[in-house]
Amino acid sequence: MKALYLSFISLLILFSSVAFSATIAQNHQVKGLNCEGCHTTMPMADYNKCIACHGGKERLAASNPQHSALKTADIPCSVCHKGHTER
Repeated sequence: MKALYLSFISLLILFSSVAFSATIAQNHQVKGLNCEGCHTTMPMADYNKCIACHGGKERLAASNPQHSALKTADIPCSVCHKGHTER
């Protein structure tokens, strides 16, 4: 069981580092958002805007197991997501 769990975690890490080559900012620009769409003050994006645009904390937590911590805490997106650098 432990080996299966470690394999799963390894695959998640591999997938997240290989599957996403564009930055979050580039992905948002393609969808028509400008800087002010995410940033109300610089340099950080507005956490509440992130949550609102992505359908709320419950929807984010349900859509991706890595976001499950959002069910119980307000964790800034920038802890894991880097807006202007490759993921």
